[in-house]
Amino acid sequence: MTLFKSSVDKALDRLLKLQSDIRRRYAELSGPINTITLATKLTSSQLEAVKSLKQFNFYPRLGHVESTFFDVSQSTSYRFQRAAQLGVINHSKRLPPRVVSVKGNSVRFAKLVGLPTPECEYPLKLEEIAVERPCVIKPVHSEGGRCIYALTPGSGGVIHDLFSGGCYSDEESLRSSIRSDTKKAGIQQDAWLREEMIVGSSGSPLDTFDVKVYTFYGEVGLVLQVDRWHGRRYRFFDPSGRMVNTGKYPSEPDIPPVFDARLIEIAREVSGKIPWAHVRIDFLVSDSDWRFGEFTLRPGGAANFNEEWDRRLGDLFVRAQARLHEDLLLGKEFSEYQSLLSDAGKKA
Repeated sequence: MTLFKSSVDKALDRLLKLQSDIRRRYAELSGPINTITLATKLTSSQLEAVKSLKQFNFYPRLGHVESTFFDVSQSTSYRFQRAAQLGVINHSKRLPPRVVSVKGNSVRFAKLVGLPTPECEYPLKLEEIAVERPCVIKPVHSEGGRCIYALTPGSGGVIHDLFSGGCYSDEESLRSSIRSDTKKAGIQQDAWLREEMIVGSSGSPLDTFDVKVYTFYGEVGLVLQVDRWHGRRYRFFDPSGRMVNTGKYPSEPDIPPVFDARLIEIAREVSGKIPWAHVRIDFLVSDSDWRFGEFTLRPGGAANFNEEWDRRLGDLFVRAQARLHEDLLLGKEFSEYQSLLSDAGKKA
Protein backbone atom coordinates (compact mmCIF):
# COMPACT_ATOMS: atom_id res chain seq x y z
CA MET A 1 0.00 0.00 0.00
CA THR A 2 1.39 3.38 -1.04
CA LEU A 3 1.45 5.83 1.84
CA PHE A 4 2.48 8.89 -0.13
CA LYS A 5 1.11 9.87 -3.52
CA SER A 6 3.45 11.22 -6.15
CA SER A 7 2.92 14.69 -7.57
CA VAL A 8 1.50 13.13 -10.75
CA ASP A 9 -1.02 11.05 -8.80
CA LYS A 10 -2.10 14.16 -6.90
CA ALA A 11 -2.45 16.08 -10.17
CA LEU A 12 -4.56 13.29 -11.67
CA ASP A 13 -6.81 13.27 -8.60
CA ARG A 14 -7.19 17.04 -8.86
CA LEU A 15 -8.07 16.91 -12.56
CA LEU A 16 -10.65 14.17 -12.00
CA LYS A 17 -12.29 16.22 -9.25
CA LEU A 18 -12.33 19.33 -11.43
CA GLN A 19 -13.91 17.36 -14.30
CA SER A 20 -16.60 16.07 -11.95
CA ASP A 21 -17.26 19.59 -10.67
CA ILE A 22 -17.52 20.95 -14.22
CA ARG A 23 -20.02 18.27 -15.27
CA ARG A 24 -22.11 18.94 -12.14
CA ARG A 25 -22.14 22.71 -12.71
CA TYR A 26 -23.09 22.29 -16.37
CA ALA A 27 -26.02 20.09 -15.30
CA GLU A 28 -27.20 22.91 -13.02
CA LEU A 29 -27.71 25.17 -16.06
CA SER A 30 -30.84 23.31 -17.18
CA GLY A 31 -33.10 24.61 -14.38
CA PRO A 32 -32.77 28.39 -14.93
CA ILE A 33 -32.53 27.97 -18.72
CA ASN A 34 -35.83 26.06 -18.80
CA THR A 35 -37.47 28.76 -16.67
CA ILE A 36 -36.34 31.48 -19.09
CA THR A 37 -37.24 29.46 -22.20
CA LEU A 38 -40.77 28.74 -20.97
CA ALA A 39 -41.46 32.35 -20.00
CA THR A 40 -44.17 33.80 -22.23
CA LYS A 41 -42.89 37.37 -22.04
CA LEU A 42 -39.57 38.98 -21.10
CA THR A 43 -38.88 42.62 -20.27
CA SER A 44 -36.39 44.59 -22.37
CA SER A 45 -33.74 44.33 -19.65
CA GLN A 46 -34.33 40.57 -19.37
CA LEU A 47 -33.99 40.21 -23.16
CA GLU A 48 -30.68 42.06 -23.02
CA ALA A 49 -29.46 39.81 -20.22
CA VAL A 50 -30.44 36.70 -22.21
CA LYS A 51 -28.67 38.05 -25.30
CA SER A 52 -25.52 38.59 -23.24
CA LEU A 53 -25.68 35.14 -21.66
CA LYS A 54 -26.00 33.49 -25.07
CA GLN A 55 -22.58 34.83 -26.01
CA PHE A 56 -20.93 32.53 -23.47
CA ASN A 57 -18.36 30.29 -25.17
CA PHE A 58 -18.49 26.74 -23.81
CA TYR A 59 -15.14 25.93 -25.41
CA PRO A 60 -12.78 26.97 -22.61
CA ARG A 61 -10.01 29.50 -23.03
CA LEU A 62 -6.92 27.45 -22.30
CA GLY A 63 -3.19 27.82 -22.67
CA HIS A 64 -1.24 25.89 -25.29
CA VAL A 65 -0.31 23.01 -22.97
CA GLU A 66 -3.89 22.60 -21.72
CA SER A 67 -5.36 22.85 -25.22
CA THR A 68 -2.96 20.20 -26.52
CA PHE A 69 -3.81 17.92 -23.58
CA PHE A 70 -7.53 17.97 -24.50
CA ASP A 71 -7.19 18.17 -28.31
CA VAL A 72 -8.21 14.58 -29.04
CA SER A 73 -11.34 14.68 -26.89
CA GLN A 74 -12.53 17.92 -28.53
CA SER A 75 -11.83 16.99 -32.15
CA THR A 76 -13.68 13.67 -31.86
CA SER A 77 -16.61 15.02 -29.85
CA TYR A 78 -19.96 14.82 -31.64
CA ARG A 79 -21.38 17.72 -29.67
CA PHE A 80 -18.32 19.86 -30.43
CA GLN A 81 -18.37 19.08 -34.15
CA ARG A 82 -22.08 19.84 -34.34
CA ALA A 83 -21.60 23.17 -32.58
CA ALA A 84 -18.72 24.09 -34.90
CA GLN A 85 -20.98 23.50 -37.92
CA LEU A 86 -23.52 26.13 -36.92
CA GLY A 87 -21.39 29.07 -38.01
CA VAL A 88 -20.83 27.54 -41.43
CA ILE A 89 -24.55 26.89 -41.92
CA ASN A 90 -25.47 30.48 -41.10
CA HIS A 91 -23.22 31.90 -43.82
CA SER A 92 -24.56 30.14 -46.91
CA LYS A 93 -28.00 29.49 -48.36
CA ARG A 94 -26.74 26.83 -50.78
CA LEU A 95 -25.39 24.34 -48.28
CA PRO A 96 -27.48 21.17 -47.67
CA PRO A 97 -28.87 22.21 -44.23
CA ARG A 98 -30.43 25.28 -45.87
CA VAL A 99 -31.68 23.34 -48.91
CA VAL A 100 -32.33 19.64 -48.25
CA SER A 101 -33.87 20.22 -44.80
CA VAL A 102 -36.70 22.33 -46.25
CA LYS A 103 -39.65 19.94 -46.30
CA GLY A 104 -40.63 20.41 -49.96
CA ASN A 105 -37.01 20.11 -51.06
CA SER A 106 -36.65 16.98 -48.90
CA VAL A 107 -39.38 15.28 -50.90
CA ARG A 108 -37.94 16.44 -54.23
CA PHE A 109 -34.47 15.20 -53.32
CA ALA A 110 -35.83 11.88 -52.04
CA LYS A 111 -37.46 11.34 -55.43
CA LEU A 112 -34.24 12.31 -57.24
CA VAL A 113 -32.32 9.58 -55.37
CA GLY A 114 -35.08 7.00 -55.85
CA LEU A 115 -36.67 6.83 -52.40
CA PRO A 116 -40.41 6.02 -52.20
CA THR A 117 -42.27 8.96 -50.67
CA PRO A 118 -45.77 9.44 -49.24
CA GLU A 119 -48.23 11.34 -51.40
CA CYS A 120 -47.95 14.98 -50.38
CA GLU A 121 -48.91 18.55 -51.18
CA TYR A 122 -46.77 21.63 -50.51
CA PRO A 123 -46.47 24.46 -49.85
CA LEU A 124 -49.92 25.13 -48.41
CA LYS A 125 -51.22 27.99 -46.31
CA LEU A 126 -52.77 26.88 -43.03
CA GLU A 127 -56.14 28.13 -44.25
CA GLU A 128 -55.88 25.84 -47.28
CA ILE A 129 -55.50 22.63 -45.29
CA ALA A 130 -58.62 20.49 -45.09
CA VAL A 131 -58.71 17.23 -43.13
CA GLU A 132 -60.87 15.08 -45.39
CA ARG A 133 -58.91 11.87 -44.81
CA PRO A 134 -56.13 10.76 -42.44
CA CYS A 135 -53.02 12.87 -43.03
CA VAL A 136 -49.92 14.30 -41.41
CA ILE A 137 -49.19 18.01 -41.61
CA LYS A 138 -45.88 19.64 -40.76
CA PRO A 139 -44.29 23.10 -41.24
CA VAL A 140 -42.09 23.41 -44.32
CA HIS A 141 -39.46 25.54 -42.57
CA SER A 142 -38.75 23.67 -39.35
CA GLU A 143 -36.67 20.79 -37.99
CA GLY A 144 -36.67 18.72 -34.83
CA GLY A 145 -40.22 17.37 -34.97
CA ARG A 146 -41.90 20.61 -33.88
CA CYS A 147 -45.55 21.25 -34.72
CA ILE A 148 -46.28 17.97 -36.50
CA TYR A 149 -49.86 16.67 -36.41
CA ALA A 150 -51.31 13.26 -37.32
CA LEU A 151 -54.92 14.09 -38.09
CA THR A 152 -57.97 11.93 -38.67
CA PRO A 153 -61.51 13.19 -39.36
CA GLY A 154 -64.31 11.99 -37.09
CA SER A 155 -68.07 12.24 -37.12
CA GLY A 156 -69.71 15.66 -36.99
CA GLY A 157 -66.60 17.45 -38.25
CA VAL A 158 -64.50 16.52 -35.20
CA ILE A 159 -60.75 16.16 -35.86
CA HIS A 160 -58.41 13.98 -33.78
CA ASP A 161 -54.64 14.47 -33.49
CA LEU A 162 -53.17 11.01 -32.94
CA PHE A 163 -49.78 12.40 -31.86
CA SER A 164 -50.98 14.65 -29.02
CA GLY A 165 -54.32 13.01 -28.29
CA GLY A 166 -56.00 16.36 -28.94
CA CYS A 167 -59.56 16.65 -30.21
CA TYR A 168 -60.88 19.65 -32.15
CA SER A 169 -64.52 20.49 -32.83
CA ASP A 170 -63.81 21.69 -36.36
CA GLU A 171 -61.04 22.83 -38.71
CA GLU A 172 -61.07 26.39 -37.39
CA SER A 173 -60.43 25.28 -33.79
CA LEU A 174 -57.59 23.10 -35.11
CA ARG A 175 -56.05 26.06 -36.95
CA SER A 176 -56.35 28.24 -33.85
CA SER A 177 -54.47 25.63 -31.81
CA ILE A 178 -51.78 25.28 -34.51
CA ARG A 179 -51.28 29.06 -34.64
CA SER A 180 -50.70 29.05 -30.89
CA ASP A 181 -48.25 26.13 -31.17
CA THR A 182 -46.23 27.72 -33.97
CA LYS A 183 -46.02 31.02 -32.11
CA LYS A 184 -44.59 29.27 -29.05
CA ALA A 185 -42.16 27.31 -31.26
CA GLY A 186 -40.98 30.46 -33.05
CA ILE A 187 -42.12 29.24 -36.48
CA GLN A 188 -42.96 32.35 -38.46
CA GLN A 189 -43.62 31.26 -42.04
CA ASP A 190 -47.10 30.07 -42.95
CA ALA A 191 -46.00 27.24 -45.23
CA TRP A 192 -47.13 23.65 -44.64
CA LEU A 193 -46.75 20.18 -46.09
CA ARG A 194 -49.62 17.70 -45.99
CA GLU A 195 -48.82 14.04 -46.62
CA GLU A 196 -50.66 10.76 -46.54
CA MET A 197 -50.65 8.88 -43.26
CA ILE A 198 -48.69 5.61 -43.53
CA VAL A 199 -50.53 2.61 -42.09
CA GLY A 200 -49.70 -1.04 -41.45
CA SER A 201 -51.31 -4.17 -42.84
CA SER A 202 -54.19 -3.73 -40.38
CA GLY A 203 -55.00 -0.35 -41.92
CA SER A 204 -54.00 1.47 -38.72
CA PRO A 205 -51.07 3.86 -38.15
CA LEU A 206 -50.60 2.18 -34.77
CA ASP A 207 -48.53 -0.47 -36.58
CA THR A 208 -45.93 2.06 -37.82
CA PHE A 209 -42.61 3.29 -36.46
CA ASP A 210 -40.20 6.12 -37.16
CA VAL A 211 -36.75 4.82 -38.01
CA LYS A 212 -34.12 7.57 -37.86
CA VAL A 213 -30.76 6.60 -39.34
CA TYR A 214 -27.69 8.63 -38.30
CA THR A 215 -25.52 8.64 -41.42
CA PHE A 216 -22.03 10.02 -41.94
CA TYR A 217 -21.38 10.48 -45.66
CA GLY A 218 -21.48 6.87 -46.76
CA GLU A 219 -21.46 5.29 -43.30
CA VAL A 220 -24.20 4.50 -40.78
CA GLY A 221 -23.40 5.02 -37.12
CA LEU A 222 -26.64 4.68 -35.20
CA VAL A 223 -30.37 4.04 -35.60
CA LEU A 224 -33.15 5.50 -33.46
CA GLN A 225 -36.48 3.64 -33.54
CA VAL A 226 -39.51 5.55 -32.27
CA ASP A 227 -42.91 4.11 -31.41
CA ARG A 228 -45.11 7.22 -31.29
CA TRP A 229 -48.33 5.36 -30.66
CA HIS A 230 -47.67 3.44 -27.44
CA GLY A 231 -46.24 5.98 -25.03
CA ARG A 232 -43.57 7.43 -27.37
CA ARG A 233 -40.96 4.74 -26.79
CA TYR A 234 -37.44 5.46 -28.04
CA ARG A 235 -34.76 2.86 -28.63
CA PHE A 236 -31.28 3.10 -30.14
CA PHE A 237 -29.69 0.33 -32.18
CA ASP A 238 -26.35 -0.05 -33.89
CA PRO A 239 -26.50 -0.65 -37.68
CA SER A 240 -26.62 -4.43 -37.17
CA GLY A 241 -29.83 -4.15 -35.10
CA ARG A 242 -28.23 -4.64 -31.68
CA MET A 243 -29.70 -2.45 -28.93
CA VAL A 244 -27.24 0.06 -27.45
CA ASN A 245 -27.33 2.49 -24.54
CA THR A 246 -26.38 5.98 -25.75
CA GLY A 247 -27.42 7.81 -22.60
CA LYS A 248 -29.89 9.93 -24.54
CA TYR A 249 -33.13 8.18 -23.59
CA PRO A 250 -34.01 5.87 -20.69
CA SER A 251 -33.27 2.26 -21.58
CA GLU A 252 -36.38 0.38 -22.67
CA PRO A 253 -36.96 -3.36 -22.30
CA ASP A 254 -35.86 -5.54 -25.19
CA ILE A 255 -37.58 -4.23 -28.31
CA PRO A 256 -36.93 -5.88 -31.70
CA PRO A 257 -35.82 -3.64 -34.56
CA VAL A 258 -38.41 -3.09 -37.31
CA PHE A 259 -35.74 -2.23 -39.90
CA ASP A 260 -33.55 -4.63 -41.86
CA ALA A 261 -30.10 -4.58 -43.43
CA ARG A 262 -31.50 -3.42 -46.77
CA LEU A 263 -32.94 -0.21 -45.28
CA ILE A 264 -29.60 0.52 -43.60
CA GLU A 265 -27.81 0.00 -46.92
CA ILE A 266 -30.24 2.35 -48.67
CA ALA A 267 -29.60 5.03 -46.05
CA ARG A 268 -25.85 4.55 -46.44
CA GLU A 269 -26.03 4.90 -50.23
CA VAL A 270 -28.26 7.98 -50.12
CA SER A 271 -26.02 9.74 -47.57
CA GLY A 272 -23.14 9.50 -50.02
CA LYS A 273 -25.13 11.61 -52.50
CA ILE A 274 -25.46 14.56 -50.11
CA PRO A 275 -22.38 16.83 -49.84
CA TRP A 276 -22.57 17.09 -46.05
CA ALA A 277 -20.77 15.12 -43.37
CA HIS A 278 -23.76 14.20 -41.21
CA VAL A 279 -27.40 13.61 -42.16
CA ARG A 280 -30.12 11.84 -40.25
CA ILE A 281 -32.39 10.09 -42.74
CA ASP A 282 -35.83 9.36 -41.33
CA PHE A 283 -38.13 6.62 -42.61
CA LEU A 284 -41.73 5.67 -41.87
CA VAL A 285 -41.81 1.89 -41.43
CA SER A 286 -44.81 -0.41 -41.09
CA ASP A 287 -45.05 -4.18 -40.87
CA SER A 288 -45.67 -4.30 -44.62
CA ASP A 289 -43.85 -1.34 -46.21
CA TRP A 290 -41.72 1.74 -45.70
CA ARG A 291 -41.55 5.30 -47.02
CA PHE A 292 -39.13 8.19 -46.83
CA GLY A 293 -39.88 10.57 -43.95
CA GLU A 294 -37.44 13.49 -44.02
CA PHE A 295 -33.81 14.55 -44.06
CA THR A 296 -32.62 16.14 -40.81
CA LEU A 297 -29.22 17.77 -41.14
CA ARG A 298 -29.24 19.25 -37.64
CA PRO A 299 -30.64 16.49 -35.39
CA GLY A 300 -31.62 17.73 -31.95
CA GLY A 301 -30.13 16.65 -28.64
CA ALA A 302 -26.50 16.45 -29.77
CA ALA A 303 -25.32 17.18 -26.23
CA ASN A 304 -27.33 14.38 -24.63
CA PHE A 305 -25.22 11.38 -25.70
CA ASN A 306 -23.01 9.76 -23.11
CA GLU A 307 -19.22 10.03 -23.37
CA GLU A 308 -18.83 6.74 -25.26
CA TRP A 309 -21.32 7.63 -27.99
CA ASP A 310 -20.23 11.26 -28.13
CA ARG A 311 -16.75 9.96 -29.07
CA ARG A 312 -18.05 7.28 -31.46
CA LEU A 313 -20.30 9.65 -33.37
CA GLY A 314 -17.67 12.39 -33.26
CA ASP A 315 -15.09 10.05 -34.79
CA LEU A 316 -17.54 9.09 -37.55
CA PHE A 317 -18.21 12.80 -38.09
CA VAL A 318 -14.59 13.87 -38.59
CA ARG A 319 -13.83 10.86 -40.80
CA ALA A 320 -16.89 11.72 -42.92
CA GLN A 321 -15.69 15.30 -43.27
CA ALA A 322 -12.29 14.07 -44.44
CA ARG A 323 -13.87 11.78 -47.09
CA LEU A 324 -16.19 14.53 -48.24
CA HIS A 325 -13.38 17.10 -48.57
CA GLU A 326 -11.32 14.62 -50.60
CA ASP A 327 -14.25 13.88 -52.92
CA LEU A 328 -14.95 17.58 -53.45
CA LEU A 329 -11.26 18.26 -54.23
CA LEU A 330 -11.25 15.36 -56.69
CA GLY A 331 -14.29 16.74 -58.50
CA LYS A 332 -17.20 14.54 -57.41
CA GLU A 333 -20.28 16.12 -59.01
CA PHE A 334 -23.21 15.28 -56.69
CA SER A 335 -25.55 15.45 -59.69
CA GLU A 336 -28.79 14.95 -57.73
CA TYR A 337 -27.91 17.75 -55.33
CA GLN A 338 -26.97 20.06 -58.19
CA SER A 339 -30.31 19.29 -59.79
CA LEU A 340 -32.10 20.11 -56.52
CA LEU A 341 -30.21 23.40 -56.22
CA SER A 342 -31.18 24.34 -59.75
CA ASP A 343 -34.82 23.40 -59.17
CA ALA A 344 -34.97 25.21 -55.82
CA GLY A 345 -33.50 28.32 -57.44
CA LYS A 346 -36.21 28.34 -60.08
CA LYS A 347 -38.94 28.03 -57.43
CA ALA A 348 -37.44 30.68 -55.14
